[in-house]
Amino acid sequence: MVGQLALFKNSISTVSQNVQLSFSSMNNCKVERLFRPFMDKRGAYILRNSNSENNALTISVVDNKTHIYHFRVTHLPDGKYGVGGSHHFDSIQKIMDHFHKKSVPGHENSHLLLSHPIERKHISKEVVEERPPMPTPRDPIYNSNKHYYSDPQERDHLDTVLARCKEADDYFEQRSKKCSCGLYMWESDLVRGWMMHRDTEGPDAQGQIFFLDTNTNNSAWDLPPNIEKELMDTSLIKWENMKKLKKAANKNANQK
Repeated sequence: MVGQLALFKNSISTVSQNVQLSFSSMNNCKVERLFRPFMDKRGAYILRNSNSENNALTISVVDNKTHIYHFRVTHLPDGKYGVGGSHHFDSIQKIMDHFHKKSVPGHENSHLLLSHPIERKHISKEVVEERPPMPTPRDPIYNSNKHYYSDPQERDHLDTVLARCKEADDYFEQRSKKCSCGLYMWESDLVRGWMMHRDTEGPDAQGQIFFLDTNTNNSAWDLPPNIEKELMDTSLIKWENMKKLKKAANKNANQK
C-alpha cells in the first residue's frame, strides 16, 4: 500500500466525503507554496479536492524542480473512480497503488510515478518553522577568545534554518533559469510535454509566441483547446501568463 493518508473530515466535495484525503481544496498558489520543500523529490504527491469540479479530486505530483503536474479523479455514476477517461478503479487507494507502479496519465514516456505521499505531519515538520526558546543573557564575548554559547537546541535550529535557506535558494535558482528564447523555464514548461517559446529567428514572426509538443516535435501558433483547458485547470498562473505574453506579442506585431 502506497501510504496511509490522513482523513480530512471537513471535505466539501461530494466524492470525498468518505475518501481519505491529505488536504482540502486549495488554489494553485497555495499548492506551489506547499510543495516548495519537496520540489527536489520527483514523485512527491498530495490528494486534494478539485478546484473546478465538485464531484472530483485532484492528485498533484512533482514532475521536476520547476513543475507540478496535476490530474483529475472523477467519481463515476457506477461508484467507481475514473482517471484520464480510460482508467476505472474501485477505490482511491487502488488508484494510488496503480500509479505507484505505472506512469500517471500524460507522462507515460517520462515514467512519472506516485512514489512519495506528502501527509500533513510532513508539512508540520518541514514547512512550519517553530520559534526556539529564548536564550538567557550571556557574559560578554571577546574577540580574543573563542567562546561558544549556543545551546544544542539552538544549533539544531540553526542547521534547520540553513537547510531551508539552501532549499529556497535552489528553488529560486531554478525559477530564474531562462530558455534560449528568452522566456523563463518555469513559464515555458506547460503541460503534457508542451512548451511555450518566443520566435527569435523568423524575420516575419520574430517575437511571436508559439508552442512545441516535445512528444512529437510538432509546433503550433496556438495550443490545442484540450491542452489549453488542462493548463487553465492545473496551473492558472501559467495560463494567465501565457495569455498575457501572447497579447503583448500580437500587439507588438501589429505595430510593426
